[in-house]
Amino acid sequence: MKTIFISLFLLIIGVNNVSANCIASYNENGIKIGVIGDSFFTTNPKSCNSFESLLKKKFNTNNVQNAAKGGATVFAFGNKAIRNQKLKFKPDILILSGGGNDLIKCGSNKSCLQQKLNSLLSNDLKSGAYLKLIDKHSSEVTKVFIIYTTVVASHAPKSWKALINSGVGKKFSDLMKNFSSNDENIQWIDAANILDKNNKDHWLKDGFHPSSSGYELIINELSNQIK
Repeated sequence: MKTIFISLFLLIIGVNNVSANCIASYNENGIKIGVIGDSFFTTNPKSCNSFESLLKKKFNTNNVQNAAKGGATVFAFGNKAIRNQKLKFKPDILILSGGGNDLIKCGSNKSCLQQKLNSLLSNDLKSGAYLKLIDKHSSEVTKVFIIYTTVVASHAPKSWKALINSGVGKKFSDLMKNFSSNDENIQWIDAANILDKNNKDHWLKDGFHPSSSGYELIINELSNQIK
C-alpha cells in the first residue's frame, strides 16, 4: 500500500512538473497575440503543445490569450458566439478563424452556403461578421491573420468532405485573398497550403482539426509572414 502511495505521489509530481515546463520564462514585455475563433485552435488546450503554448514559445512572449472555443460559431448567441469572445488587450497580432460550424449546417444547399459566406464577408468587402470581429479586437497597429483551412484530412467524416467538395472552400479562400489584398494589415493563411490531407500526423483522428504538429507548421508560416 505504501509503495502504491509513493508511486501515485511521484506520478502527480511528474505531471505537475510537465505543466510547470509549459510556463517557461518568456518575455513579459513581448508582443501581444490574441486568438479568437472555434475549435480549429483548441486542440490539447491544457498541454505544452497547445496553440497558445506553441505561440508563446515561437514568439518568446507571455502575452498570448487564446479565447477560441470548441463548437463556437460566427452567428450563434451566448457563450458559443465568436463575437462574444473577449480579449484582455488589443493585440499586436490578432489571429481569427470561424465559420466552419456555420457552413456545415447548410449541408449541400448552395444557396444557404452562399448566404453564409456573404454574412461572413460581403463580396464588396464593406460588411460582414469578420469586419465586425476585426474592428472589435484591433487597434490601429494590429496585424490581423485570418487562419483557416479549405481542406480536411483524407480520413475526415463524409459530411466535412462534402462541404469542401461543394466548392465553398475555394470561394472562402478567394474571398479572403481579395480581403487581404485590399488591406495591408490583413493577411490570409490557408492551412490547406500547409497541412497535408494525407498525413495523419498533421491532423487529429477526427480529420478536421490540426494536431499539435500541424499547429507548429501553421505557426512557422505565421512567423515567416510576419518577417
